[in-house]
Amino acid sequence: MKKILWPMLLLFLSTLVPTSNAVSVGVKPGDKVSYGVSIYGNLSILGVTGLTVPPINAADIEVKGVSGSVINFTATVTFQNGTKAPPSSSTMNLSANTFGLWIIPAGLNKGDPVGLGPCVVVNETRSEIWLKARRTICYFALLASTGVRTVNVTGHYDRETGICFSFFVGVLEDSVVKASFAMTIQSASMIVGDYTPPSISNVVYDPKKPQPSDAVTVSANVIDTESGVKAVILLYTAGGGTWTSLPMSLSTGSNYTAAIPKQSDGTIVEFKVKAEDNVGNTVESAVGSYTVKALIFGMELAAFYSLAGVLVIVVALVAILLFRRRRKAPILSPPTARTNLV
Repeated sequence: MKKILWPMLLLFLSTLVPTSNAVSVGVKPGDKVSYGVSIYGNLSILGVTGLTVPPINAADIEVKGVSGSVINFTATVTFQNGTKAPPSSSTMNLSANTFGLWIIPAGLNKGDPVGLGPCVVVNETRSEIWLKARRTICYFALLASTGVRTVNVTGHYDRETGICFSFFVGVLEDSVVKASFAMTIQSASMIVGDYTPPSISNVVYDPKKPQPSDAVTVSANVIDTESGVKAVILLYTAGGGTWTSLPMSLSTGSNYTAAIPKQSDGTIVEFKVKAEDNVGNTVESAVGSYTVKALIFGMELAAFYSLAGVLVIVVALVAILLFRRRRKAPILSPPTARTNLV
């Protein structure tokens, strides 16, 4: 019985509203999709007595063939007790306006019908992260009420492939959830995830010769061409102490900056840049360093004092030489007047 119910579950929201509209199929033979499934309560399918969702907690789907808008696939389910059912085969025709739970036509836009009857359309498309990749997601929601019972249906589908990323149907009575069925994608062979961290380059600091009165600005070029850059921080340690983090701000283009506070003379500062993308991949740059040094006339104190000492010695030697030369110089007496004797 369970083997029969799962294909029915995959198609339980099917309608028989034909359409001549051409549809785009985004999957191909060999594509595989895995879902985690959560079931609460006794959710009857379309209110049919005795037709309930089987107690499953995982589903694996493999596309076996695609012919026009017709998809042949197998579904293998794992039940809550850990047992796995043999694969069951099913066929779906997307041109027949069939809502197959795990797939809809690819390339839908806002306002396009998703297959759950002619009134259910794509509410909006969103740019979101799924399976470590940024995707364009078709989102729809349906809320229907009959007396005290309300049915809430939501779905997120990848626009490029048409596969379901998440689906939820819940039954509420007097605002209390009586039953629900949810499936969330775990993996998909056709979705290429973002497993590459951002790249960090051109890490520089300014001024090049920081003094105790200087805050040092560190800048770095950070890019991520897949899911995008989420955060960039500057880590630094002064004098071998604990690492301190500072958020780096985007200045121009892909250049991020942050300023290390001024430090005392002689402090050795080490720093590095850490970046994270929108799916959690992180990377750190190599560690850079600089030493804070007080300057006089653009010279370090030791060099200045050394030069000053040399100048003092030179001036002293010149003064001594001049003094000694002055003492050794002969003293000339004025010539005496000659007396002529008569």
